[in-house]
Amino acid sequence: MEASLNHPNVNLELEINDVLKANSFQVKFIGLNTPSSLPAAMEALPKSLFFTFKFFTFQAIQTEQVNLMTSKAIEDGKINVSEIELAKKYYLVQEEELRLFNQSKPAIEQILDRGLSIPFEVNPLMTQDAKEHEKFAKYLRDQVLSIDVWNGED
Repeated sequence: MEASLNHPNVNLELEINDVLKANSFQVKFIGLNTPSSLPAAMEALPKSLFFTFKFFTFQAIQTEQVNLMTSKAIEDGKINVSEIELAKKYYLVQEEELRLFNQSKPAIEQILDRGLSIPFEVNPLMTQDAKEHEKFAKYLRDQVLSIDVWNGED
């Protein structure tokens, strides 16, 4: 499967020779599709989750806890979800952001505005590594980001 993710058309030379060496970006957690069946050891899906991952040369990240919410619950202003269902799409909402949601905008717009975001900046001037942009481009070309999902209720 990893081989299918590689893009042989990536022009690494273009990135390496770009005069703009800094990169500012974010990883945004928007939603989650629940599985169609539960693992044998699990009785129910959790109502909240958090994530961990390691990206490039940055420290390992553990996100804040997020709640699983349906678009209808967000748009209706309901804070508590009674039960998480199998094979359903949920949006990820931080606890402190729940009270800021309202009925004036569709749920997806509100999630995009207020969703859980982790910012990153790769800048050779800040790290004093003149080749950092090259290492970063190779990292993006060659690596796969794995994100672990954890039960936020435990």
